[in-house]
Amino acid sequence: MFQNKLQKIFIEATDNNDLLWNRMLHLAKKRNIQVYKTKLNRLLKGCFFHDSSYGVTAILLDSTLGEKQNFVMAHELGHAVLHKVQGSLIMGYGLSDKGNVTRAECEANRFARKLINLLSRR
Repeated sequence: MFQNKLQKIFIEATDNNDLLWNRMLHLAKKRNIQVYKTKLNRLLKGCFFHDSSYGVTAILLDSTLGEKQNFVMAHELGHAVLHKVQGSLIMGYGLSDKGNVTRAECEANRFARKLINLLSRR
């Protein structure tokens, strides 16, 4: 099964000393969003997935992000807050066709910058 290939991030047992990262994981947990790390294709850095018919909401992050991890996580949380609708929705962070950036991606980027700024001050 697909889920077997993913490395789930358990919020209760974070071994990461990054306070910002842990705060974002806590926000995801409060919104019932499952967070996974896996190897994504070279163009995709993260993905937000929501399917209300199955009751599944998840964020997939590329396992090779390194220091970009916090921004991509905040970006995907932005999709969860701003763009979650009834039905199914999949949104990815990475390069889009021909370099076009959609309005939803710009909104998620703006949300990510504001969220990181807010959580870094606390």
